[in-house]
Formats: sequence, C-alpha cells, structure tokens
Amino acid sequence: MINFYPACRPCFSPFALEIPTAFAESYSYSEMICKLADIIKALSEKIENNDQDLINYVDEQIEALKNYVDNNINDVNNSINNQINRVLLLLQDIRDYVNIKSDNNLNECKALIYNLIGDCVSQTSVINPIFQTPDCLQNTLNELYEALRFGLTCSQYDVLGLTAQKYDDKQIMAYRFDLYGYFLLFNYVWSLYSPFSGKKVTHQQAILELAQFNRVEGLTAQNYDDLNISAEEFINRIDSAYYYDWEGVKS
Repeated sequence: MINFYPACRPCFSPFALEIPTAFAESYSYSEMICKLADIIKALSEKIENNDQDLINYVDEQIEALKNYVDNNINDVNNSINNQINRVLLLLQDIRDYVNIKSDNNLNECKALIYNLIGDCVSQTSVINPIFQTPDCLQNTLNELYEALRFGLTCSQYDVLGLTAQKYDDKQIMAYRFDLYGYFLLFNYVWSLYSPFSGKKVTHQQAILELAQFNRVEGLTAQNYDDLNISAEEFINRIDSAYYYDWEGVKS
C-alpha cells in the first residue's frame, strides 16, 4: 500500500509555509492533498481488509452454486429415471393388454371356426352308404367309422387274457388299437400250428404253406433257367400268371 500520509504535514503545523490561495474558509492546496491522501489511505486499508472477505464470499457463492448444480443434476437424473420407469411400466401394460386381447381374439376365432365346422357337419345332409338313407354328415361319418374299423370288443379282449404289462410290451398306439385291434391281437387267438414247421402261424401263413406244398407243377427259378428261352418266347408259351404258377412245368 502506498503511504501518502507521511509525506503530508499537518495543516495546523506552525511551520507550514503554504498559505491559502485566498483568504477564505476553503482548504489550501496542501490541505486538499492531505485530505485526498487520507481518503486514499482509508480506501486502501478497507480494500486490503475486505480482500479475504471477498474471496471467502466468492468461494461460498461458488460452493453454493456447485451444490445447487449437483442437486439439480441428481434431481434431473432421478426425474429422468422415474420417467423411464413409468414408460417401461406403460409398455409392459400395453404388451400385456395386447397379449390378452390377442389370446382372446384367437380363442374367439377358434371357437367361431369350430362352431362353423360343427354347424356344417351337423346341418349338411348326405346319403348314408350304410343304410342308403339321407342323414347328416356327422352321423354318416360315425357310421362309416364303426363299419370300417376292426377293433376289439370287450369280450374279445377278455379272451386274450392279456395282462396290463403284456399289452404294454406290445407298444400298440391307441389309434391302431382302435382301428386294427382285431388283426393286431385277436387274430392270434385263431391261429393254428403249421403242418410243416409245427409253429403257431396265422391262417394266411398256413394257407400259403399248403399252396406252396401243392404247387408241384409250378416253375421254379431253376426250371425257368433250364428252359433257356427269350422273353418273347416265354410270353408266347405262357397263357397266364395262374398257368405259370401252377402248371408252368407243362409248358
């Protein structure tokens, strides 16, 4: 700080050589300079004393502003996160609503289709081939199913004497049992012993074995090779498949 005061002498000093510029109550030049020096000194001291207060004040304001910004940023982040969560919940609600509506609409469509099919089947009239009379399509299908299936009756199944484990071991599908149960199971009860092998075989197998045994004049592969004829000659000599199978040796 510039010390102006020591350079100025008191205006009331008896040794002051300066005189006022005019005989009046106004200050002389020296007095005005001294007064100005006092004011400057006071201002300088005040500024020096207030420097730290000003720095502290500025620091406080900066810290307050920083806290305000930080708090506002947190509030903004929290607000954004809350909005995002609300949007996600809203989207989930929309998705659930759409899924429910889709499932309901799908079920309604299925029910409508089934009803239309049921009405079509029940109301469509056809000629029942079993009784040769007009009948609805559903009854006709039921009659055809019963007429064409070869399932087992309860009494027939009892004759089999099958235990649950034996039946399960056969691994027969339900629809095959319902349609072909007689051929798959009951036909075995009416099997017989082969007169050639002594094994239990079906009627069809036994008939084939008997036919083969009695087909003494049919051509074997070796007989055909021994003929040494062309395909054209074979066609001219053999009248029918039956003749070839049973009387081919005569040719």
